[in-house]
Amino acid sequence: VMEEIVWDFYKGKLDVLICTTIIESGVDIPNANTLIVEDSHRYGLAQLYQLRGRVGRSEKRAFAYFLYPKHVSKKALERLKVIKETVGPGSGFEIAMKDMEMRGIGSILGFEQHGNMNSIGLKLYSEILESSIRKAKGEVKETEKFLIDTEIEGVPGHLVIPESYVENPIERMRLYRRMAMATSVEELEDLLNEVEDRFGNPPEEVLSLFDYFKLRILGWLRGIKKIVFEDGGIVFVLKENLDLHLKGKYIYNKEKRTVVLYTDDDPLTTALAVLKE
Repeated sequence: VMEEIVWDFYKGKLDVLICTTIIESGVDIPNANTLIVEDSHRYGLAQLYQLRGRVGRSEKRAFAYFLYPKHVSKKALERLKVIKETVGPGSGFEIAMKDMEMRGIGSILGFEQHGNMNSIGLKLYSEILESSIRKAKGEVKETEKFLIDTEIEGVPGHLVIPESYVENPIERMRLYRRMAMATSVEELEDLLNEVEDRFGNPPEEVLSLFDYFKLRILGWLRGIKKIVFEDGGIVFVLKENLDLHLKGKYIYNKEKRTVVLYTDDDPLTTALAVLKE
């Protein structure tokens, strides 16, 4: 029945089609020139973009109305603002960049965030995925023995390169990629100096982003499998057959192979200091 209704709408027998977001999945009706979305504040940025793309698919001028209540969250308003302001050729790439910056960088192959391929680019995503598959099969190449595989969860703060700091989206993507590909703290320090020379003093979000990638590298060098930030504490999960000797007040659980540290200071800075000891 649904197929018949959509077909009648396509042929012009129906003037209005009331439906769910199912139409975002590749429905192409050139004669449709007006879209009205109810409760648009409930949808993600990529979904709003796909819905908007259902109209304006011919030479006819099109209109898209996104309705939302008076009181909505700040993040919802930000998503709607992006949809309003991002139009024209290349808007898909712009929205992918905005989506990544609004949600944070997430984890590459984990469950913290969907749409990770858009975050780091298809080429890098494919390289990491291929390398991870080979590693799982025990087919690690000599050049991949130094793959940084320390996981970090629950990172506090907002880790992004703001558009107000680096305006060009392609340049921001390049910087994200270079950070992700760095294999030493010194390499990240050199990149940070380069960024400061080119764009001026970096804001707090950028400094935290560099600290995040430094933490991955230091965790890998110290044999840390995973670092978890939760409830004012930092949990270091150790790899097999590894004893981590740290100075200070730490709680070591031999069975779970975890080291727990509670702190009132900035968690990211504290974790870095611990691994530098």
